[in-house]
Amino acid sequence: TVSSLYTKYLADQGNNVLAIDVDHNMDFMLNLGMPELPTYLGDAMPDILTYCNLPDSAGYRDALKKNAKDIQFSISPQDEFTAKYSHRIQDNLHIMSAGPHNDKILKEGYCSHSLGTPLKIYLPFLKLGEEEFVVLDEKAGADGVGTGIAKGLDLVIVVVEPTKYALKAASQITAILEEFGVPYEYVVNKVFGPEDLELVESTLGKTPIAHFKIDRDMAALSERKSDDLPQIESLDKIHEEVTKSKKTLKNK
Repeated sequence: TVSSLYTKYLADQGNNVLAIDVDHNMDFMLNLGMPELPTYLGDAMPDILTYCNLPDSAGYRDALKKNAKDIQFSISPQDEFTAKYSHRIQDNLHIMSAGPHNDKILKEGYCSHSLGTPLKIYLPFLKLGEEEFVVLDEKAGADGVGTGIAKGLDLVIVVVEPTKYALKAASQITAILEEFGVPYEYVVNKVFGPEDLELVESTLGKTPIAHFKIDRDMAALSERKSDDLPQIESLDKIHEEVTKSKKTLKNK
């Protein structure tokens, strides 16, 4: 939900946005009005290896050994790989998806995490302009960051609910992100009152950058227009942190 809200927020401001759904439930796609796609990243390894001039037997580690000048992905203009695996929602908003479980997973013994493996190549070599953003929606829990995809991200927004189970998961997620050296911030969802925010901050030891109050209408995103986003002040705060992180990395 937070990924969908922020994606709509960015697109409404006129930015060029690529949404990437890596959750097997594919709710991100549905919220953005795309219940299915013609191509999925889960089937993309042969194509991305070809694009990188690597043999079919190669893996993502082989690609990462190559010079950054030899491999470059772009969302505007789109390179050949991006054009095949991203799909238009509107002129300044496209979407990719890892996709559903395929035959390799169901019949050939592959792990479901392999659906997102092309992103371990794509994200580190993706070049973004000032008004270009990628919003990636991962699986809930530490599973999403444990695959290593997060190492290709500039900033991770860890969405946490004020429950002991969600707080435990958030701690596991951020421990992995710190191991990887990936910056992160907390956003609290389903907040009833100030005591929920106090619980999150005291447990995690870090002040969340934004929060969303409990709202039954938040889930109906596919029916919302981008100029009618709920609790937009929280999206402003998220964008401030994202922009700050992007500028810091650019200066480095």
